[in-house]
Amino acid sequence: TRVYNLSYGLCHQALSQRIFYERCGCYNPHLMVPRLNDKQPMLCFNVSQFRIEGVEKNLRCLDATARFFRNESNFRPLLERQCDHLKRPECDSLTWDVDSQREMYREMWSEMANPARLHFIADVLKFVLLNS
Repeated sequence: TRVYNLSYGLCHQALSQRIFYERCGCYNPHLMVPRLNDKQPMLCFNVSQFRIEGVEKNLRCLDATARFFRNESNFRPLLERQCDHLKRPECDSLTWDVDSQREMYREMWSEMANPARLHFIADVLKFVLLNS
């Protein structure tokens, strides 16, 4: 068993898997498999656990569940109730301070580079441009 720091994306997957498990009695093989109870997890398409008829029944259940919860009004309230506290706050804007970056990477700017480095950079650029 692995232990994860829960993020919004992992919470979304775990919630989705829990819904499939509660409705179909097996795990969707296309999602992560969290430990939801003390039983050994059973994937819905596991032919050694389910006969062909059982796998077909599971497939129909998974499909019906996915169709139902694909409707935002059915899934969104559950997702907000279970996972919204993990969302990162949205950014209003991004800024980039060129001068501080220029200071950090001073040696990469041409006025600060030595002739050997300039020659090397020019050769690499010529090679890339001629061979692309």
